[in-house]
Amino acid sequence: MIDLSKYTFADWMDFVFGHPVNRKNPWYANPLLLYDFDSALVLDYLMTFFSDPAFAYLCYTPDQVSQGLDFIVSDRGFIGVLLDEELSRSKRRDCILAMNAVFRVHQEVYPELPGLREWWSALVRNCRFHYQGLAQHVEIIRYFERLFQSLLNRKTITDAQRSGIAAGMLELKQIAKDALAAAEASRPRRLYSRDQLKILRSVAAFELNV
Repeated sequence: MIDLSKYTFADWMDFVFGHPVNRKNPWYANPLLLYDFDSALVLDYLMTFFSDPAFAYLCYTPDQVSQGLDFIVSDRGFIGVLLDEELSRSKRRDCILAMNAVFRVHQEVYPELPGLREWWSALVRNCRFHYQGLAQHVEIIRYFERLFQSLLNRKTITDAQRSGIAAGMLELKQIAKDALAAAEASRPRRLYSRDQLKILRSVAAFELNV
């Protein structure tokens, strides 16, 4: 068991990115890999990285950065800390919105690297914490919607890049639709407040022009 709770930011970066690149069998797919971490510390480290991902290229190759990014949003990664309600909601919001830089600094600069389409959809699909998914965290759904809106409004993205980002928004739309269906089926018991239902309807109705 690897204990990441005492890792410095540099140690954490090396844990995420400092591995030989193997697309078919990445290091984190090892079933013997077990690690523990402190959610608050990991959120801080994710925020630091997403705020300025360019510095990762000082130590790691673009392929290593891409593989590490895939790990972060995989079902074995850290992205579920965004649903940890013991952490500051504003910090979690800022971390999500900072992911804009992943596209601007990494995916837009290195469009030839694989994983563009899968990354944004995996980000949404694997955002789980203690068996809870995004459907139980409507405020986080709203922040993801804002992220995808800002990315899709960029004027310089290619059709392939837009398609990858849209795949993430489609995952989010489906979660919102499923949540609305569950809310309807549970009546008269209320699963969501009026404000939450308004957010879910907005996301479900989001139109993708791709």
